[in-house]
Amino acid sequence: MIYKPNSVAYGTITTLNEKEIIATTKDGCNFIITKNNITDWKVNSLLSEFKIGEKINFIVLKQESKKQGIASFKLNHPQFSRSPFEYDLEETAGGFKQLKLSVEQTIKEYKDDKVKNN
Repeated sequence: MIYKPNSVAYGTITTLNEKEIIATTKDGCNFIITKNNITDWKVNSLLSEFKIGEKINFIVLKQESKKQGIASFKLNHPQFSRSPFEYDLEETAGGFKQLKLSVEQTIKEYKDDKVKNN
């Protein structure tokens, strides 16, 4: 099977050591996941985090051949990454006026509802 970059794949951990995990998919493709693609956090031992035979999902970085590829565990598991999300908030054409009105209306309704119930 051909795995596209950035796709989610599933495999079983077949090799596990202090530097990497090798996860094998059902069709026999081995994906190497190096420690820097497993977590950004200090982990004393990958052996304490994972087990041989454990089923995991991961993001395919590239497939080098039909039987081997490179993958990332942390891209699909934000708790293993220091900065899991990159985002920018860009101002809208209306300058967030509609958002502000919506928030103000929600707050007013909340206050009115609270006064009625007290």
